[in-house]
Amino acid sequence: MRLFTAIKLDDDMREQLISAQDKLRSIGLRGRYNKEDSFHLTLAFIGEYDDPQAVTDALARVRFEPFMLRLSGEVGQFDGFVVWAGLEMTDELRALGEAVRQELSAAGIPFDQKAFNPHITLLRLARGEEIDAAPEVSVGSAEMNVEHFLLMRTAKDRNGFYYAEIGRFGK
Repeated sequence: MRLFTAIKLDDDMREQLISAQDKLRSIGLRGRYNKEDSFHLTLAFIGEYDDPQAVTDALARVRFEPFMLRLSGEVGQFDGFVVWAGLEMTDELRALGEAVRQELSAAGIPFDQKAFNPHITLLRLARGEEIDAAPEVSVGSAEMNVEHFLLMRTAKDRNGFYYAEIGRFGK
């Protein structure tokens, strides 16, 4: 089972991200654009793991106070083929990301050890000479209150891949 922890985004944030995707399309970037209902902030990517109960038990120990999550307005790219929108790295967001990773580590649950870089993927497998222009696109401002985070799994049906919630943690 392919697992990850995430913060789902509210309608205002999703609207700003859709607008940014429209701008990317208008400059000629092609590829696989993320669907509106799949926008999320990954806190820790676990990957293939067959014991979701162990993950749920570990994540239930994470404690945090609600905080505001804000789009930074920044757009960037990884490896020349993933385009993303940035989020402000607040002390509260950093602390939540660290707490999630600490509890997973303490429980012996493997996860991707890359540094936590808060972003929302807008486009994968980007094609077009315009990829270098992606950072010139801006994302409008939006913020939301974070009161919980989720354990999610990647699932597949006849329409393709989607994300399914397994557990909710926080207030």
